[in-house]
Amino acid sequence: MKRTFLALVLVLGAAPAFSQVLPSASDADANGRDIVHLGALNTGHMYMKADCTQELAQGARCTVFAPQPQVTTFNHLDIVSFRIPARAANSLLCFDITPLIQVDFANATGIPTTFGLFTAAATLTIRSPVLNDPTILRPGTGQPYNGKFDIPTVQSSEHVTLGANEATGKSFHFTRGCGSSSVSKHALTRFYGLSAAQATNFFNNPITVVLNARADVMYVDQLLYHYHVRLYGDRR
Repeated sequence: MKRTFLALVLVLGAAPAFSQVLPSASDADANGRDIVHLGALNTGHMYMKADCTQELAQGARCTVFAPQPQVTTFNHLDIVSFRIPARAANSLLCFDITPLIQVDFANATGIPTTFGLFTAAATLTIRSPVLNDPTILRPGTGQPYNGKFDIPTVQSSEHVTLGANEATGKSFHFTRGCGSSSVSKHALTRFYGLSAAQATNFFNNPITVVLNARADVMYVDQLLYHYHVRLYGDRR
């Protein structure tokens, strides 16, 4: 027992700092740093219905379905907005998006179909004064950012087969993390065309994050849609 304990002490005492353990990690600037929470917001309910009179009167977002079998789409912009103070994070900006969705499929055509469809996507628009620099160009396009770039995410996608006059429902409750879509010094220099100095300046300035939501449906007769969004970064 004493030998085992001594060996453990020697191993722990000799262990390098975390930033040295993973020197090739894509977001190495954040290694070993604490997480700092930057805020959380809810979008409120969004609807798709055959009749939106009540929801619209209450100030809710609601889209009336097109007649089947047409596709109905909503694309709500600037639903919620975060303003992150300058220097609130060191080198990393991440998000969690939790959709709460109830979708009811129904085929009212009297003809079987394989085209029951529901797709949900959320886009985060990242705005920064650093991106107003006309010398910073979007890789592959040569166009300036004009102050912002978008991070698209697919939240859910469902295809169903429906018999004549058949109805069914689905409920989605899960969290989509930032994963490889995080905004970091590494990503800004490797994928967005910023220099190392510009990437550092990005986090030294205020950042605005805006959530946009889109849904496309076919053979759906009711949709209730809601997002909870949380932002976090690495502490300085």
